[in-house]
Amino acid sequence: LVATPTEIELRDHYDRNPNLYRDTDTTSFAEEIPEEVITTFESVRDKVRTSWVADKARRLAAERADAFIQALYSSQTEWDSDEFDHLRQAYGATTINIQPFPENRIFPTAGIPVNGLRLAFTLSNSRYYSDVIQTPSAAFVLIYREQIAARMPELDEIREDVTADYQADERMRLFIEKGEGLKNTLDD
Repeated sequence: LVATPTEIELRDHYDRNPNLYRDTDTTSFAEEIPEEVITTFESVRDKVRTSWVADKARRLAAERADAFIQALYSSQTEWDSDEFDHLRQAYGATTINIQPFPENRIFPTAGIPVNGLRLAFTLSNSRYYSDVIQTPSAAFVLIYREQIAARMPELDEIREDVTADYQADERMRLFIEKGEGLKNTLDD
């Protein structure tokens, strides 16, 4: 839970981030900005408070996530143990299960950016937790459970994907063929 900011903290946050509160719909090329266009602290106070609270919550989440992985390291806790569950609860960490993914096809998942998910491929049984992954709205720690061996899927498992890829390739081929035909007609 984030404490209520003081007036000094709000003004400091506003002063450090003035561009967050500018009126983006107003464009002026005059040497002096008209008085009514200038954004004052008082006019955006609620936005400043919301931004300050979100920023503080994000930093606190990152600090707790960092303390959680420090506790895992210090206690040499195994991920599938009661001690792990106890530490996870003590640090307020929630579990989000993500589907397995191959190293060459990583897409943002559960709010975790691609560069954070790439850390999964640096983890192992001996180092099963990642460093803290910060996003604008949360902090994540990846937990390694197992590496799934690569395999060739059965056609029935991927039939829809293969069909969609083929149809897209065929549409592109026909489009290019039609374009080349039109170009040749125009050149003649």
